[in-house]
Amino acid sequence: MGINGFFRAIWAVVLAGGVWLAWEAAGTLPKGTAGPAMAQVRREPVVLKRIARGELRAERTAAMYAPRLPGVIKIAKMARPGAFLRAHDLVVEFDAADQRTRLEEKKLDIGRVEELIQKEKADEAISDNQDEVDLLAARFAVRRAELDAKRNELLPPSEAQKNVARLEEARRSLARLEEDQKARREHAKERLEILEERKRKSVTEMEQERREIEQTRLTAPFDGLVRVAPGAPGFGGGTPGAAYLREGDEVGGGAEVAEVLDLTQLQVVAPVRVSEAAYLKAGQEAEVRLDALPETALEAQVTSVGEAEAGSGRRADPGQRLEMRLDLDMTPLLDRVAQSGAGGEAEAAARLGELVRPGMLANVDVYIDTFPEAVVAPAAAVVKRGGVWLARVVSGGRLAERKLTVLGSDGILTAVGSGLKPGEMVLIEAPGGGAAAEPQKERR
Repeated sequence: MGINGFFRAIWAVVLAGGVWLAWEAAGTLPKGTAGPAMAQVRREPVVLKRIARGELRAERTAAMYAPRLPGVIKIAKMARPGAFLRAHDLVVEFDAADQRTRLEEKKLDIGRVEELIQKEKADEAISDNQDEVDLLAARFAVRRAELDAKRNELLPPSEAQKNVARLEEARRSLARLEEDQKARREHAKERLEILEERKRKSVTEMEQERREIEQTRLTAPFDGLVRVAPGAPGFGGGTPGAAYLREGDEVGGGAEVAEVLDLTQLQVVAPVRVSEAAYLKAGQEAEVRLDALPETALEAQVTSVGEAEAGSGRRADPGQRLEMRLDLDMTPLLDRVAQSGAGGEAEAAARLGELVRPGMLANVDVYIDTFPEAVVAPAAAVVKRGGVWLARVVSGGRLAERKLTVLGSDGILTAVGSGLKPGEMVLIEAPGGGAAAEPQKERR
């Protein structure tokens, strides 16, 4: 037979055995050029969580707008971008020279009108005194004529007629005097009312000018960081080429010029896909680490997650970006800055502005569930069909489909209550066929 024939016989046996094993495997395991992806089931403590990248934003902000005043509005003073201001500190002041000029003119006009009113009242007092004297004289003349008329029986008819004529004339004079005095007083009252109305109008206009001047000073409503609006060429946008609005720029009425950001009330906004958002909900606890302060872990809580086409009647795109918002507990940082120096809350907030700024990036870990010890399998190895959780397990060299109970999943790992044992090998399903397709908790 020879040595070469012996080796050829051995290779033939090996080849035949390989063909038989391949034939058996082809009937039990999925076909594929690289073979099926398998994973081992483990028993271990597991923390189900989702990891995201987010941006720091201020939850409470106050926008500052240019007043709607006639004419050109020019910025006279403006806080430095990024400066930390205390409540009532000046943020922006606009040029109010025209308003101040008109205010002074109104003050002078009011002064002149008040002088005219005082003169009118003094003249009226003198006229009233003279009217009293004239009225007394007229009444005395009537009384004297009445006394003379009582003697008519003792006088000749001619003298009696003269007394009657004098009495009638005295009474007519008294009546005319009373009418003239009444008309004069009414006329004086009208002149005084005209002056009073002129004064009221001037006072109203003066108050309007004062309000407009007050509107030209915009102050911070609370302690916070200043964000200055970006500049743009032309009227209503600032100096050409300027990154931010600055002193001397002209803006349009109602244009936003600045914003104050409260650093004690911050939140993180993180974009998430629809498939990831399915595991997230309001109320879940989280941990946030700012890139600028990686050594400080801040507690947070999910407040909202963007709706995945809820009620739209069309299927959501799994790659669509939604927003997850988390409220931050700033206590650790506030305690840190409070211990760095003396001062109250305002001083601590000012020093906080040196550590954190809106726009900073952060790592976010959202905790979905925690199990001190559980049987864990990859989420891609667990599928749900017809309301039943299933996994394909290697048993005796073959794949067997097995029913499971699932305790929880984060789309990466799945905690299994029953159906799998540590050490068993499970088949990794194709993308989209795992537990991510229908995330939920099922307990016995």
